[in-house]
Amino acid sequence: MINKEEALKVVRLLSNSEEKKKFTQTIDVAINLKDLNLKNADDKVDFFDDLPHPVRSAKVCAIVGPELLDQARENADFVITADEIDSYKDKVKEIKKLAKEHDFFVAQANIMPKMAMVFGKILGSRGKMPNPKAGCVLPPKGNLAGLKERFSKKIRIQVKNDLVVHTIIGSEADDEKQLAENLHALVDHLVHHLPKGHNNLKSLYIKKTMGKPVKVI
Repeated sequence: MINKEEALKVVRLLSNSEEKKKFTQTIDVAINLKDLNLKNADDKVDFFDDLPHPVRSAKVCAIVGPELLDQARENADFVITADEIDSYKDKVKEIKKLAKEHDFFVAQANIMPKMAMVFGKILGSRGKMPNPKAGCVLPPKGNLAGLKERFSKKIRIQVKNDLVVHTIIGSEADDEKQLAENLHALVDHLVHHLPKGHNNLKSLYIKKTMGKPVKVI
């Protein structure tokens, strides 16, 4: 395990290790795991995590009915109404563009079946279908206040074919203490989702987008 003080030392080491690029680099984390059988349901790792501080400026597309329309217009970056869903049939390029430009898609629960028929194939293949576990599927009387702020702190922790978790904890422009708190929270939350806790951790590396990895554990 890594405590908050150790996390801060690593973040500071990373901050001072390389020259800045002409663009803002993300702070990437790779966590290698061990002693997991991904064919076993109890060993699968796939959950959404809310970190203490933002990791990105999240762009959100909302697909809603009239009940949530006003809230969506106030809180989302782009809004598609229930009546507009059919207009996207066969518009593959437009849906792909939406998927590329937005980090999260939220949808009103009672229009999910209709939405899935039109957007499901493309959003699903990119892991961007509205997911109830992430709070992306809302009832008609749901609350969209603070939508972008909530999603700016949300990451998905998922292990697919290899025993490794890849994610980000922020960018080099972020406060070092906040990055350290995000790193500590990420490891702590992951450990609590693993069947053997910290014994399933093999190694952890942190790096900037274009930088060299720094071993943490």
